[in-house]
Amino acid sequence: MKWGLILAVAMFVLGNALLLQYKASEDCLIPWQRDRPLTRNDFKARPVSRGAVASTVYSIYRNVAEHEGLRWKAKITTFFLCDESWMIKKWSDDAVLGHEQGHFDLAELFARRLRKKISEISVCSEGEAGLVLDSLYKINQGEMDQWQDEYDNASDHSMDKEGQKKWNLKIKGRLDSLSAYLGTEISFKICGEK
Repeated sequence: MKWGLILAVAMFVLGNALLLQYKASEDCLIPWQRDRPLTRNDFKARPVSRGAVASTVYSIYRNVAEHEGLRWKAKITTFFLCDESWMIKKWSDDAVLGHEQGHFDLAELFARRLRKKISEISVCSEGEAGLVLDSLYKINQGEMDQWQDEYDNASDHSMDKEGQKKWNLKIKGRLDSLSAYLGTEISFKICGEK
């Protein structure tokens, strides 16, 4: 039974293969922190599009580890990927930087939503844990992608000042409402656990 969980956890962690290549260069990973906004210097990739002035790349990294028998923990961390994010600095102002910060904040919002969902699960077998977590991650990722698109459309990529302002307030309010899930580690139960 323990091997079933190891296999399920391995499948869950395999989804992080792309992010693992960044582990060798910690300088290009910035974990989300409420007191550390993005700066223009964080955008290190070469611009690749003539139709945009900036692009923010982020990832919600997830990992699962055993903790005291059947008590399990998941670690969910939001990272800004410097080496894949770019900005044409001569065409970018504070509004563009603020808009890109909004994308990063949305990623953190969905990390918190994922932490909340994980804290509420109870799986009934060890082998089920990784599969359930992987499913929650995929659903969360799809919802986040939709919100990111809505954010760009409603703010016209920072050009619509009123739309941008509304979304800034919406994102802040949602982050505040999930402040209990600010920490990156969350535990979940396996049925029968006392």
